[in-house]
Amino acid sequence: MLMRRTVSAIFCAVLACSLLRGGEVNEADSCYKLGLTKLRDAQNDHSALIPATALLAKAAMLYEAAGDESKTAEVNSCLYWAKKRMTLADTEAIKASTDIAKRVDDAAKVLPGDQAQSMLAKAEEFAKTHADDALLLAVRYFEVADRFKDSDAGRKAMELSLAALQKLGERANLEVYKPAPTDGKAFIKSEPAGAAIIFVSAEGGKFDTGKITPSVVQLPVGRQVLELALKLYKRASVSIEIDGKTIAKPEAVKLETLTTPIDILFEDGWQVFVDGKPAKGAGGAKAETPCTVELPLGAHEVGLAKDGFWDVKQRVNVVEGGLSSAGRLPANSLSLQSQPSKGTSALLRAKADPASWRNKIVVWNSHNANWANAGTRKFSLTLFSGEKTVFTKADVAMDWSQQQDYPVTIPVDDTLKFDRVRVVVTSWAGRHPSLSEIEVFADGRNVALGKAVKSSGAHNNAEHRDSWKRINDGITNSNRQGTGYWLAPPDGEAWIEIDLSKSAGN
Repeated sequence: MLMRRTVSAIFCAVLACSLLRGGEVNEADSCYKLGLTKLRDAQNDHSALIPATALLAKAAMLYEAAGDESKTAEVNSCLYWAKKRMTLADTEAIKASTDIAKRVDDAAKVLPGDQAQSMLAKAEEFAKTHADDALLLAVRYFEVADRFKDSDAGRKAMELSLAALQKLGERANLEVYKPAPTDGKAFIKSEPAGAAIIFVSAEGGKFDTGKITPSVVQLPVGRQVLELALKLYKRASVSIEIDGKTIAKPEAVKLETLTTPIDILFEDGWQVFVDGKPAKGAGGAKAETPCTVELPLGAHEVGLAKDGFWDVKQRVNVVEGGLSSAGRLPANSLSLQSQPSKGTSALLRAKADPASWRNKIVVWNSHNANWANAGTRKFSLTLFSGEKTVFTKADVAMDWSQQQDYPVTIPVDDTLKFDRVRVVVTSWAGRHPSLSEIEVFADGRNVALGKAVKSSGAHNNAEHRDSWKRINDGITNSNRQGTGYWLAPPDGEAWIEIDLSKSAGN
C-alpha cells in the first residue's frame, strides 16, 4: 500500500511539473519551483518529502542536461537535504523509480575532504543572493556541514545552517491577500480553533488572509483552496466553492496532531515502546527494529524489549523535522548503542500482566455451586462489528475447579472496533457448559454490564432457564446456587452473545 501511494505521488509530482511548463518558464525551473514548495511543506508534513524529491530529481536532470552547473549544484544540495531526512520506508519507496533513486544517490556521493573550503565559499556566495530564503540557506550550509563534519569549514557551516533553521521556525512573512470588490465569502472553522487561514492561489502562491479560525474570509469567486496552519498540528487544506452570493460554510476541518517519522535502529526483532506503550509500524502492525515510527512533538521515552533481555531505553526530544540534538540539525533516526544484556523485560511483563491491560475480554468459569458438576474446559471467542468478524480466537483453555471459578483474560488492541461479543463453549466439565461472567473492558471500564444478551439456551429448570441473562450481571462466581452464572443445556456445545450496542430489554 505504501509503495503504491509513493509511486502515485512521484508520478503526480513529475506530471504537475510538466503541466506547468510553457512560455518563458522552462521545465527545469517549473520542477524546481514546485519541488521547493513541497520541500517547504515537508518541514511540517513529512509525506511531502517524496513528491518534493521526485520534482527536485527531475529538475536536477534537466539542469544538468542544459549544462547549468550552478543550478545543478543548488538542486543537488536540496536532494542531499532530502536524502538525510528520509526514513527507512522512504528509502525503500523511491526504489520504485530507478532514475530518482540514482539521482538522489549521486547527489549524496562522498566527496574528497579537500573540497570543504571551496564548497563553503560557494555556499557563502549563494547566501548573498538568497538572504531572505531561510530554507535554502539551511540546506546549502547543511550539505557542507554534514559532508565535512570534522573540518573547520564544516563546523562553521553547521553554525550557519542552524542559524538559518532557527529563522525557518519563525512564521513566514507571507504577502497579505487583498480582497477585491467582486470577492465572495466563506466561514472557516477548525478543531481546534486558532489556525491561521492562508489562501492558496491557482498558481500555487500563498497569501495570508490575516484571519484565524473561526472567521469569515473574502475570496475570489470559483473553486478556491485554503490552508490552515496551527502550531503542533499538521497543515490541512480545504477546497471550497465561492459563489459571491452566499457565505460558503464548509464542515469544520479537524486538524491532526503533528508527528515526525523516526527510524529506530537496533538489532533485529526488538519490540518498540513509546512512553511504555507498544508502538505501531507500517500498516498498524507492532513495531520491531529496525523500523519507522511516528512520534508526537515533545519529550518521550523510547524503549526496546525482547524476551530474555533487560529493556533498552532512551529519552528523546522530538521537534519539527526530527530529534533535537545540541549543536546539530534535527535527526530522523535514533540508533541505540546499548549492548543487550540477559535478563527480564519489564515492558513485556507489564504488557503481559492482565491487570495492566485497559482493553480486554475477561471470561469467568463456573462450577455450579454445591453441585460442582458443570463448567468450561475450552471456548472460542469472536468479536463482530455489525455482521463483520473483526477478531477470533479458538481453543482457549480454561482452568476448572469444583471449588473456585478462574478467569481467562484476552487482550484487545485499542484500535479494534467491535459491538458484539460471542463465546462458544466447545469443551466442558461434567454434563453442562457453564460460565459465570463475561466482562468487556474498554479503557478500563466494563462496558458489558446491562447490555443485551442472547444464547443457544439454558438448562430447563426453574433455577436456570433464564440463567443466560446473568452472564453480565457483575457476579464473577457460581458460589451461590442459581445466582450469577449461566448453565447451558447438557451434553452439547453452547454459545452466548453480548450486544454492546443495545441495553437489556431492547
